[in-house]
Amino acid sequence: MDQSTRFIGGLKSRRPIIVWLASLVFAFAAISHAQGTSDAFDPRSPGATREKLEAMAAQAERDAGSARNGESRSQHLADAELMRQRLRDGDFQVGDRILVTVDTGAMGVTDSVTVRTARAIQLNGMPEISLQGVLRSELQDYLTQQYARMIKEPKIKAVPLLRVGIFGPVGKPGFYSVPVDWLLSDVIMHAGGPDASADLNKSVVRRGRKEVVSRKTIQRALVVGSTVDALGLRAGDAIHVGSTGGRKWTEILRAVSIGLALGFTIYGAGKKF
Repeated sequence: MDQSTRFIGGLKSRRPIIVWLASLVFAFAAISHAQGTSDAFDPRSPGATREKLEAMAAQAERDAGSARNGESRSQHLADAELMRQRLRDGDFQVGDRILVTVDTGAMGVTDSVTVRTARAIQLNGMPEISLQGVLRSELQDYLTQQYARMIKEPKIKAVPLLRVGIFGPVGKPGFYSVPVDWLLSDVIMHAGGPDASADLNKSVVRRGRKEVVSRKTIQRALVVGSTVDALGLRAGDAIHVGSTGGRKWTEILRAVSIGLALGFTIYGAGKKF
């Protein structure tokens, strides 16, 4: 046996290891690509800072001025106005919920507060605090400054809550209010986790009837560890966990069994008469 034959034979015997290593390389490549993509700035993302919003709004206005057609000009102006509105009004609307933790050293208080009329929130025993003009990226520092007027050196953690649906083959499907800094995998586990018939690689996010997060993006999010915020989810969005199809066949077989049982029952009752 010559050296080339032995080399080929050696490769064949190590094929599972080679395939595993290749898969590992591709996985790391996918993660690196996803991380590079997630670092790209989206001016409409919830975590946008004031400086970036101002810069991008100005850029959109410049792009509108140099646009060659009316449709492109209108889109740039709409983007600029959206960002200017966020800068004026902030990111919080009446009805939004925020999980606020106040740690004074001696004691800690955690409370879920709802944004009221005039975009204000109020912890038990504390004055109202207006969130008018406050961006999501500014919330924690802003609340720390506000509560420092009443409490000595408070440690504040403020995380907005988002009400999303989790449906499909999970333990407890339904709507849940979850912190926006939760990983997508944590949200799914919060709903009881995937069952035996789940296929997470087939999962999508829908807003009404429109798919807003694709299977490919979900797969990447689960590998990288993307948060609800990073995926750009909004209140009312529904995470539809994919299925292998096993549950569907189980339900069909159950329905057939019930149908046959009813048929035999009716047939037996008919013979008696």
